[in-house]
Amino acid sequence: MILTRRDIRTQLQARLAHRSSAEQLAHWAVERFYALEQGTLTVDERDLPLFRTILDDLMFADSPGFALDDTDLQRLVAQLDEL
Repeated sequence: MILTRRDIRTQLQARLAHRSSAEQLAHWAVERFYALEQGTLTVDERDLPLFRTILDDLMFADSPGFALDDTDLQRLVAQLDEL
């Protein structure tokens, strides 16, 4: 399975539109992060550093002190839109 910018953007936009919870987003990110670590999920090598950073941020999106607000989520979307 391949993780793409579109996959991450879709999850971020769902959270911004309140179609998913912070807990659901964090769970999704944890699953993807560890799948990358275990080699069951791949990404374009150019995207790997960005994806690791974004997934790391999202894994704790439901934790007090690490919660991401709409501005934070929009910043992540903007990073994905940069080429």
